[in-house]
Order: sequence, then structure tokens, then C-alpha cells
Amino acid sequence: MPQTHRHAAGRCLRRAPKSVYLLLAALGAVLSLSLGIQAPAALFARGAKSRRLAEFKGWELLVLKGKGKVPIAGLKLQKIPLKLVTLAIGGSTQSTLSKKDMLGFPFTTQNTGSLKIGFPRISGNLRLTLDDPTTGPSSDDVQGAAELSYEQQLKQNGAFSGKLRSSGEWGAAFHRDIEDLGHVRAGLDSQLDWNLDLDTSYPAIKGVAPSLTYGATQDGMRVKLNLESQLTKNLQGSYTVQNTPGQYSPIDFLHDVKLTMSSEKKEQKHAIEVAANYDRKFGKVPVRGSLTYRMQTKPASLETSVDFDRVSLQARTAKAQVRASMSHKADENGFRPAEVEVKVGKLAALAQLQPEKAQPRVRLSMDI
Repeated sequence: MPQTHRHAAGRCLRRAPKSVYLLLAALGAVLSLSLGIQAPAALFARGAKSRRLAEFKGWELLVLKGKGKVPIAGLKLQKIPLKLVTLAIGGSTQSTLSKKDMLGFPFTTQNTGSLKIGFPRISGNLRLTLDDPTTGPSSDDVQGAAELSYEQQLKQNGAFSGKLRSSGEWGAAFHRDIEDLGHVRAGLDSQLDWNLDLDTSYPAIKGVAPSLTYGATQDGMRVKLNLESQLTKNLQGSYTVQNTPGQYSPIDFLHDVKLTMSSEKKEQKHAIEVAANYDRKFGKVPVRGSLTYRMQTKPASLETSVDFDRVSLQARTAKAQVRASMSHKADENGFRPAEVEVKVGKLAALAQLQPEKAQPRVRLSMDI
């Protein structure tokens, strides 16, 4: 094969994951639309002996054809049967605002795509996720990744999930309520890291509701104690203490304290939350704190908070939300990382300012 043909073939092979990604996304969109939209004539179809007259909140009213010499129609009210299979697609693309990167889509952008296949009648779903990194002169050794995961809902507030990545990594998790015992959680991954935890709650004692978590990992045992109480009519408090697996010295315990003061006037709800955390890993000052204010009205809600690292503001309605945050500490060059996110329905746009990037990075995504 001539040298020019070999170079062309190499370029095609490097672009193959992009083509596979686009083909899968297009196929998922076509299948999703084909299964999610019914023809008007099919609206009333419910077998040869009945037709749908009306439906409301998961219920349907059927008209049954009569039998005999003088057929008399009848009515039947029943729940709408669940679909055998449902399909949904989602994904995201991320790049800088440079014209070169944006016009080079999908080869100069970092893309992810997801296809979710649901099985409503057995309460399970299968998901395939493809991660396609940026292709460029310095990314010849960068390869895309794929992940296949499955989640099965179980009785008694339980579920089982498992995932497998193209790199060979895998993981499995399980949780379920056990009567008179509590909620059990367990997990295992390909690195042989495992966990087994039991969450239990106890009756309140003098207005204080305690709950305990007993657990174990490959590093050792862990225990978590949480206390909650309605201190006054408008003041609620909680305290949590726990140890890191394998560390049992009281000086290494993690402590969390939270106080929430709320008030309600007509159609407005206000709340102020003060939180403090103690962890020796924080460094010179092992204590961190945060202050949050929430206001909820009928059309929208507003939340603003400040903590050790950043200041954030969020406004939310039933169908849209806007969130912005900025670090209140500048680095040695006077730069402050910041980000802004706008979300409408399942569509979201995120812009990030990062110290190592000359231009902000933008990510567009669609949730499943």
C-alpha cells in the first residue's frame, strides 16, 4: 500500500470512534421517536374487542364490544399496561469558545453519549455510555471508553446494580430494607474494594431522634452516629460524628453540626442554615463552615450560600434553573475560578473559567 494510503487509513481509524458515537446517537434518536410517538389511530386501539375512550393519570376507560344477538357495549376501568421496552438518549459535548474547536465538532470536542433501555414491567434498565475524548495532534494515544451498566429494582426498597467498563474495571452494588433490622448496603469493585453497611434508626428520646450506621470496608470498621432534634418551633438542629475506616482515635473523628432556622409567611418560606465541619485533613484550620439562605415562593425559589471556598447563587422554577458560583479566594495570579450553568428541562449549558485555560470551557448536555 502506498504511503499516502496508509496515512489516510490511519486517520480513518482514529476517527472511527467518532463515527460510531454519531451513528449510535442517531440510531437511538430514531428508535426513541418511533416508540415514543403513537399514531392517532392507535390511540383508541386496545385489541379487537375493546377501544380506549379516555385516559387519566395512568388509568384508562375502555369500551367493550357486546356479545350475542343484541350486543350491548360495556365499560371497563383499568390501569394502563406498562410498556415492554422504553428508549432514551442523552449526551454532552465540551470545548473552548475558540472558533477552531467549535467548528471542528465532533473531532475537536470532548463528547459523551448515553443510550438507556428500560424494562418497565420488571423495573430494570440497561445503559450504554460512550466517552469520546478530543482528537488532535497530541492525542494519538488517547482512546475512548465505553461503560455498560444495569440496574434492577427489588422489593422492600431495594436495588441491585452492576457496571463494566471497556478498560476491564467493574463494580456491583446492592441495597435493601430488612425488617426489624434496617437498610443494608453492600458493594464490590474490580480493585477488590468492598463495603458493607447497615443503617438503623431508633425512636426519639426526649425529642432527639438517633440513627446509627455500622459498616466495614477493606480498611477496617466504621461507625456513624446522627442526632436530629426540633429545638424550637422554628429551629432544627443535627449533629453527626463518625470515624474513617480503620482510624479509631477520637482525635481523628469527623464532626458535622447544622442549625436551620425557618419561617413561613403566607406563600413565602424562608430558611437560614448554618453548618460547621471538623476534619483534621483540612490542614492548619481543621474547621470549615458555611452559611445558606433559602427563599421559596410559589413561582420560584432562590438560594445563596457562602463557604470556605466559594460563593454561589441559584434560582429555580418548575422547568428551569440558573446557577452561578465563584471562588472568593484568588490565586497567586489574581485569578478566581467561576462557573455559570443554565438548565431548561433536560437541556443544560455550563461555562467554566479555569486557571489553566486561556478561554472558558463550555459544555452542552442533555439528560436522559
